[in-house]
Amino acid sequence: MSRLINKLLLAGLLEEMARSKSRHRDDDDKKEAGSITYTDDKVPVKTLYVSGIKSFISQDDLEQYFRGQGNLTKLVLHDKGDYKYAFVTFSTYEDATKVVKKRTHHLKRSKLRVRPADTWHQPKESIPQSEGNSPEDVQEAGASSNESETWSYDENTPSLMMLNDDCLLYLLEFFNVLELVKMRGICSRLDSLIEIFCQKYVNFSFETLSLELPTELTLMNARDILTFLGPIMKSLKIDGGDFSENSNPNRTIDWIVRYCKNLESLELENFTLNRINLKKLTPVIQKLKSLSLGDSTKVNDELGSCLNRAEQMEELIISGNWEITGKCLTKAKNLKTLSVNCCGNLQSKPFKEALKNNLTLKKLEIRRCDKFDDTVVNCIVEEVKEIEELSLSNVYQCMSNYSRFAELPHLKKLSVEFHSFASIDNLLEKLSEKSILEELNYIGSSSNAVDKTIELISKITTMKNFSMAFNSNISDNDLKRLQNLAQLESLSIPGASNVTSDGLLKLLSACKNLHYLDISQVKVDIDFLEKVVQMWRLSQNRPKLQLIVYETNIQEDSEEVDKIQKENLNNLRLSFVPKMLNTHQFMFTGSDMDFSEDDEDFDFDDDEDDDYDEEDFAPPWEVYGDQWWDSDDSDKYMYGWGQYSGDRSPVAWFEN
Repeated sequence: MSRLINKLLLAGLLEEMARSKSRHRDDDDKKEAGSITYTDDKVPVKTLYVSGIKSFISQDDLEQYFRGQGNLTKLVLHDKGDYKYAFVTFSTYEDATKVVKKRTHHLKRSKLRVRPADTWHQPKESIPQSEGNSPEDVQEAGASSNESETWSYDENTPSLMMLNDDCLLYLLEFFNVLELVKMRGICSRLDSLIEIFCQKYVNFSFETLSLELPTELTLMNARDILTFLGPIMKSLKIDGGDFSENSNPNRTIDWIVRYCKNLESLELENFTLNRINLKKLTPVIQKLKSLSLGDSTKVNDELGSCLNRAEQMEELIISGNWEITGKCLTKAKNLKTLSVNCCGNLQSKPFKEALKNNLTLKKLEIRRCDKFDDTVVNCIVEEVKEIEELSLSNVYQCMSNYSRFAELPHLKKLSVEFHSFASIDNLLEKLSEKSILEELNYIGSSSNAVDKTIELISKITTMKNFSMAFNSNISDNDLKRLQNLAQLESLSIPGASNVTSDGLLKLLSACKNLHYLDISQVKVDIDFLEKVVQMWRLSQNRPKLQLIVYETNIQEDSEEVDKIQKENLNNLRLSFVPKMLNTHQFMFTGSDMDFSEDDEDFDFDDDEDDDYDEEDFAPPWEVYGDQWWDSDDSDKYMYGWGQYSGDRSPVAWFEN
């Protein structure tokens, strides 16, 4: 129903737009899709972007050349001193397409690079009226129109704009942010309401938007949103993988720098942060409190030049990186949270130096950093004593003394993920002696015996939250041991197929503070649910219980279940969706970037929308040589890249 309302409202508002601002497109310009070129936003192309222009090539040379290619209407040449670029506009879409499809362009023995210009550089008559408007576009439109052109309607004709502000603000709830941006420019009143409504996007994620769109994100979408919402954003998350195949998400960096002046948190995934982009981002990063560089974001130790100036930064997260050795981390100071996940070349020596520079750390996460050794554990325990939250994944392979982490005097939350027969019993035994741990999340091999592990956990009487996922060896006897945890508030045992309803009921009866229970894939049914409800009715002052019953015999579409939920809203909340576990699977597939001579993946635009050609900058394997070796001989492994032959995947691990 809401989807239908959304479509009707959009149709109505676009009709208002058509009344207030009419743009007519000549019928002769309407061509079949196969005969003309389109941008990612499905806008037909008349304007082309030309790069690779040598210093000795003049505007007259360019005009003479492109007049021979088609009916040229406009050519604008930009000379930045060390490089030139131009925008070339033809009178017809067919002429522009013919030029784009031509295999090579040579002028004075110099090769020109020609590609479609971005949507916002196309002639106005090419851009559909429903496309978004940047602040500059709106200002320009306002300057060229009087008040009557901005808005007018016949009082006898029904119109959405006859509604009061409260009604219109309610209607805006049915639109995603991109649709709201496209509505701007209809009239000043609606613009003001959209601006008020969009204040809620202070924390914005393009990932959330991409799930709402029927097609992939384009650069035009990102530009419209960042120019409009950028000034109010405090937190921003962008995943380059959400953009259309032909889009280069790295170009959004210019708009982040230009418009997002008040950012406190920035999360980037699938970006390439080379020297140019890091230099651009420095003014943004030095004001951040949190920076997250997610999987497939390519960055090396040059990141340190940014971190050195980031005096306000409290949180740094780096994952899925094979270039950082740790030298950049030594530039960070006074962090409270540090997370390194699947950083295969992160070395012990610089990481220990980074830890010593951040004695204020409260939260530390180490996942699959396979080149670490026991000295890292010693440094954490002996130097960084303020840690309260610690997350470990498969560190048993390189840090055999991980049980020393129990010596941390303020450790309250511990997450351990071991996909092997490795045991954490030694660590738990030491923790049970101190009894300060409040939360434990443990993912281990389902083949491991859990009796001793659960027995040790039951001795940590301060435990409030416990999770042991996907271990079928958990039994009712183990739940009986957990009854000793009088302060237990949350328990997650998804996949514990040997647990019965009786064992769960006895646990619920003993642990009076328990308000969250994840029993996904456990054999419970409607009878168990009725007994739980009865227990809560007879008890006093018990917190509302949330039950996760994914893939159990309790069916979401059952009338009995629906009745129980409605009659016990104050005592029970059921969820049939599994909880997203904090697990990390790593697979390196290599880069899919094409560094051929005519590569267009690395064209970046600066503040004036001119583009850089990445061919002027050496790729990493030229900087480091054909084969790159680890300089830290104290580590067990050295990491090598094979000679470049088109395959940039890791080729081997070499033992010292």
